[in-house]
Amino acid sequence: MSLLRSFCYDSLSLANELRKMEGKIENPIAEAPALSLFEFKTQFANYMKECAIFKINAERRIAELELRNEHDALIGLHEQMMETVKEQIRANQKRLKAAESYINYSWELEPRITNEIARQNKYLEKLQLQLLQIKSLKFLFSLNPSELIQEALKNKSSALLIVQTPKLIAKIPKHQLANMTHQDPEIIKSLARILATSEYTFELSNIFAILKQQAQTEVEVAFVVEKENAAIRDLLLKINKYLDKKIDQALNENTHPWALGYFGSRHKINKGEKKVSVPQGIYELKAHLEQLNQIAPSEILVKMQKTLQIKNVRNQNESLFQQFKRLISYLFGYYQSQDTAEEYEYLDQVTAGKKSIS
Repeated sequence: MSLLRSFCYDSLSLANELRKMEGKIENPIAEAPALSLFEFKTQFANYMKECAIFKINAERRIAELELRNEHDALIGLHEQMMETVKEQIRANQKRLKAAESYINYSWELEPRITNEIARQNKYLEKLQLQLLQIKSLKFLFSLNPSELIQEALKNKSSALLIVQTPKLIAKIPKHQLANMTHQDPEIIKSLARILATSEYTFELSNIFAILKQQAQTEVEVAFVVEKENAAIRDLLLKINKYLDKKIDQALNENTHPWALGYFGSRHKINKGEKKVSVPQGIYELKAHLEQLNQIAPSEILVKMQKTLQIKNVRNQNESLFQQFKRLISYLFGYYQSQDTAEEYEYLDQVTAGKKSIS
C-alpha cells in the first residue's frame, strides 16, 4: 500500500514539473536586450540619418547624370541604390524584431520602425519605376527622328515620355504633335504646356484647335485654352513692344510726318504727357492691345487679324509676328507702292509750296 502511495506521489510530482516546463515554453522569459533603451533609440536615429544622407547624395548624382543623358551610368546607379535600400530594409526588419525585447516601450518603438520600413519600400518602388523609365529613355534616344515619330504614334507610354523630355520632343516636327496624343489627357496637357512657350503662329493655332477637339472634358478644354491664351499673350506683348518702338522712331526721325497725322489726324494716342496723332490703323492696333488685361488675348488677336485682312497683309507663309510687323510698317508708310511713293512726293511738294493743291 505504501508503495502504491509513493508511486502516485511521484507521478503527481512529475506531472506538476511537466506543467511548469510547458508554462515556461509557452511564456518564455524575454531575453534581456543587448542595448539600453537610450542606446537602441540613438542607434536607430543615427541609422535613419545615414539612410537620409545616402538618399540625398544618390539623388544628386542622379541629377548630374540625367543632365548628361548618361543612361548606362544611370541604370548602374539605380541598380546599386536598389540593393542598398533592400539592405536597409533588412536591417530595420532585424531592428523591429529586437524592439520586442523592450516590452514596456515596444508600443513606441515598433510603429516608428514599421513606418521607416514602409517608407523605404515606397522608395524602392520609386527606384524600380525610374529604372524602367531610364531603360525606355535609352531606347528612345537611340532612335532617329523618323523612328522616334513612329514609336510615338504607336506607343502611348513612349509618347508620354517623349513629351516630358525636351531633347526628345524637339526632334518631333510640329505638324506631327497633335497626332501623337492618343487622346490621353496627360499627353494633351504636356503638349499644351510646351506649345504655350512657343511663338504663336498659324500652325500653332491649328495644333491648339486639334488639342481642344481631342480633350474629353470641359476641364481639359479649359486647360488647353488657357495655354493657348498664354502663347497669344506673349505674341501681343511682342507686337506692342515693336509698335511702341516704331512710334518713337517715327516721332524722333520726323520722316513722313503725315504718317503721324501731320494733316490733323483725329486719331490720337497718349505718348508721355501729350497726345500724338497717328494713322487710323495704328490707333486701332494700339486700342486693341490696351485691352490685354481686360479681355482674353484670343479675342484681341481676332480683332487685330481683321485689320490684316482689310489691309490684305495676310500671308500664310509668314509668322503672325512678321505679318504684324509688315502691317505696322505699311501703316506708317515704310513699305510704299509706286503709287503711294508718288503721292508722298506730291504732298512733299505741296508742303514746301512748290505745288498747289489742284
